[in-house]
Amino acid sequence: MSENLDSEQRARLWEYRLHIEDQVYSRMTVFLTYETILIGVVGVLSTNKPEPPRPLLTILIVLGMFITLTWLYVQHNIKQSLEILETRACDNFPEHNVTIYRIVSGRKVVSRLTKTKNRPLGMRGPALQLITYVVPILILLVWIVFLLFQLP
Repeated sequence: MSENLDSEQRARLWEYRLHIEDQVYSRMTVFLTYETILIGVVGVLSTNKPEPPRPLLTILIVLGMFITLTWLYVQHNIKQSLEILETRACDNFPEHNVTIYRIVSGRKVVSRLTKTKNRPLGMRGPALQLITYVVPILILLVWIVFLLFQLP
């Protein structure tokens, strides 16, 4: 359902959609970099001889867990914005809608998972779900395992 936008409004809509999509990946890169460095610090400190600094390790692990939960929350919110903008883009840019449809239809497993009423959900496909939810949850599991090893 097109919104009858003029060319300037359509350009702003597309620009904003690209900006939000860039935020999804930029934020993920920042969080992954930070988490990797923090996991590395915890790993180095935990191998300290003769006795690792347990209180410091516990604080760093809990910090890592809170950062991961924050990451999950931020990614969820930006994903919701991207889905709304992607729907608007598909409604206002027929060529984009056709392209997304052909891409998703070409992926046999994905097309079965994402089609509704002969229109694929495009950005709501499994890849966006994975980077929004699965990656942070896996990192959270790493922190939980670290915390379990810290308990006496």
